[in-house]
Amino acid sequence: MEEIIKTFTSPVFWVVSVIMGILINLTSDYTKPLVDKLLSKVSSKWRNRSERKRKEYEQKIQRLMFNKEIQNDLYQSIVRLRFEGIQFLLLGIVLFIVFDKIPANSGVIWIDTMISLSKAIIPILGVFLGIKNGVIAVNDETLLLKSRIREKEKETEDLQDEIKKIKAETKQLKIEAEAIKEETSKLKTAQ
Repeated sequence: MEEIIKTFTSPVFWVVSVIMGILINLTSDYTKPLVDKLLSKVSSKWRNRSERKRKEYEQKIQRLMFNKEIQNDLYQSIVRLRFEGIQFLLLGIVLFIVFDKIPANSGVIWIDTMISLSKAIIPILGVFLGIKNGVIAVNDETLLLKSRIREKEKETEDLQDEIKKIKAETKQLKIEAEAIKEETSKLKTAQ
């Protein structure tokens, strides 16, 4: 504690602190524009990448909308990924249990190290692969559901347009029927 008090009270500490503060301030004045440029480039690249990914996602949805074959293929992929995910999760759990029973005291350091690493890494890898497959399956299922929703929305719009056309035709037929009634009544009165 005395050394800390001694350091804070020494003139050398204060001179060095002032010089470092000035150097940091000067350095920041010159590096700020460079950092700003770098961040704007990274930001625009990120924005462009995000926009490109969004367009690709929209294109996938458009391809899926009315193509039942691709929808079925994607659904089969989802089922396969979920099945594999469950297998990997179960494998990871079994490996945790099995590797827990293996002793790591063979006397050879590198073998003990490999056994210890295997006990940790292999089961975790199995669990990780199971979770990864589950996430991919959920993402694919979301894509499939969005395409089906858009497909149904498009069908609904088409049906609504058809209803409007039928209503317009009905209105036109009513007008024509009224005109025919008027002509018929004129003809009856003329006779």
